[in-house]
Amino acid sequence: MVKGLASQYVFVLLPCYKHDCSHELCGKGKPEKGRLWYENGPPLRNIPFPIPDQKRPWGSEDCTECQSVCSGHFLSPEDNIQHVAKHGTGDCQFSPPSEVIKSAFGKRARQGQLMDENTILTLAKTTLLSKEEVQMWVDHLSCLAKHRQAGAKKAAKSRAKKGTSYTQRKLYYFCQKTDDGSQAMIAFDYPSCKFEWFHFQCVGLQEEEDLVGAWFCRSCTLAP
Repeated sequence: MVKGLASQYVFVLLPCYKHDCSHELCGKGKPEKGRLWYENGPPLRNIPFPIPDQKRPWGSEDCTECQSVCSGHFLSPEDNIQHVAKHGTGDCQFSPPSEVIKSAFGKRARQGQLMDENTILTLAKTTLLSKEEVQMWVDHLSCLAKHRQAGAKKAAKSRAKKGTSYTQRKLYYFCQKTDDGSQAMIAFDYPSCKFEWFHFQCVGLQEEEDLVGAWFCRSCTLAP
């Protein structure tokens, strides 16, 4: 697997050509010429991540392709390849817009700050989306966060009503330990999740403010 690629963006497997590898291609040995995307094209290890086109920036008033406000454009595949060959990958956008917005939302939430107009505008220019599209994502994340916080409070009351004996008997996924009240817990979003609740530590969460976006356990992502 090619390492260092953006999370949730792209997944690439290439032959390792090691002599003890069981793969048919590797068994034939490393070819004299590296594998290319197409004839006379770039190597397969060169992933064409999007690069903003500086000649067609966000908010341009001279854009002939956009009917209203221009949200900017990315380089064409051909120009992208030439740019990377000449300047490297420093200008590539390795994270998709949804991840950029989610990261900014989570950071401001941890700081106790709202997503103001300036932040929305900055994110729009960074992701080459319109302000309306960024606002849509922010509204979605805000809605999820509010529902999750409300759900957590409701679940805490429910567990309290059931009493200590119930929570000490029920085992939770991953760790198969009980809820003794010493750890924060998160409810996952799949309606038929057979585990439902997870300790923060078991799923790598540290703070309440990290609870943005929808959450699904490994079993639910494999469910039909």
